[in-house]
Amino acid sequence: MGLIGTMSALILGPLIASADSSYKAQKNELQTLSANIVLVDRLLASYGADTKKAREELRSAIRGGQERIWSGGRTAAGEYERRCQFHRTLAESLPEDRDGQNPAEPEVAV
Repeated sequence: MGLIGTMSALILGPLIASADSSYKAQKNELQTLSANIVLVDRLLASYGADTKKAREELRSAIRGGQERIWSGGRTAAGEYERRCQFHRTLAESLPEDRDGQNPAEPEVAV
């Protein structure tokens, strides 16, 4: 009986440790993602009323991502379009910097 208990512990111990490690990693990633979303929203809010539409598009894109996370990884219909719409709205909302480049548009090296 003692041998069965010892063997079970040797098998189940690493399995439980692996599951715990995976859970903690996913929890940390979700917390980091959430903090970054709040940071972006607050940054957009600091630009004032000009970014109201961009903030609404951000919330819409986040809802699509939330549905994807809780649906087991299946991509929600229209999620890509919502993200693209957020990017376009953001590019239209933010002022150009001194070099004439919109900060939402990446610089292209030629």
